[in-house]
Amino acid sequence: MLYRATAERAMREVVAAGNADLAAAGSAARLDEEAMVNAMFAQTEAMGDYRTSMAIDYTLGRPLEVEAILGEPVRRAAALGVAVPTMATLYALVRAADLRLRGAMPTLAAES
Repeated sequence: MLYRATAERAMREVVAAGNADLAAAGSAARLDEEAMVNAMFAQTEAMGDYRTSMAIDYTLGRPLEVEAILGEPVRRAAALGVAVPTMATLYALVRAADLRLRGAMPTLAAES
């Protein structure tokens, strides 16, 4: 249930940022937050078990597309003045995992 709640918060943040982006572009169109969240969960549930492309890349030791998938949306939201704390947290965690995977961030070890 924790994962679902986190995913829902992230989805709502994405919709808020998307609506701010539409407004900044001068568009009167807006995304319906409830409809988007419900549609995304319905699509996800219909898919059954799956792994995201970044999870697959991580498992296979490949670089993650963290900047394109999480970094840019977080930076755009900040530029628009939209708080996206869940997305920012996910970005920080996945970025750290990517840096560790590439050897650019040491793994902590217990002191002996």
